[in-house]
Amino acid sequence: MADKMKAEPKETNVKKNWFKRHPILTVFLALFLIGLIFSSDNPQTSNSEEQKTRINQINTQQVTQEQVKQCIPNWNCDSWSDCNGGTQTRTCTDSNNCGIIKDKPIIQKSCVVEKAETSQRLTELSNSLKELKKNLEKQSNINKKIIQCTELCAGEDINIPYIKNTCRSDCYQIYYYAGEEALDKYIEELRG
Repeated sequence: MADKMKAEPKETNVKKNWFKRHPILTVFLALFLIGLIFSSDNPQTSNSEEQKTRINQINTQQVTQEQVKQCIPNWNCDSWSDCNGGTQTRTCTDSNNCGIIKDKPIIQKSCVVEKAETSQRLTELSNSLKELKKNLEKQSNINKKIIQCTELCAGEDINIPYIKNTCRSDCYQIYYYAGEEALDKYIEELRG
């Protein structure tokens, strides 16, 4: 029996001696346990950036949802554009800047060009075509005069490219720098 009593105190001493034999591990273990206790009791004392970000996101979402519930859009629209290609458009903005498009007025609609507008546009196009035809006829006449001037200038040597090109260049420069009347006078001189 005496042996049994002596053995029991040795087991208790072994348990106590483990912490004494491993002081570094004991300190780390104690710090780890203290950290767990304080971080789980009070999450606001943690310096975790992730937790701060989550809290800010939650607060921002709550404010945004409350603002949306309270905000009533006040739509202001410009006047409709002219009918172009069967469509009219306008711009509408929310003066309260609610950021929602619920109940936004329409910004595009179909339309029909009135007969008076169509007639006016056709008249404008017709006048433009007449002006274009007039300018083309004038340019065509000038080209004919330059060809006539080139033929008169080169004479029998019209088939020699250098002479033909030199004469054409001279005739064109007379027209370009002095005008159509000067070209007509030069043609008369070449004929005479």
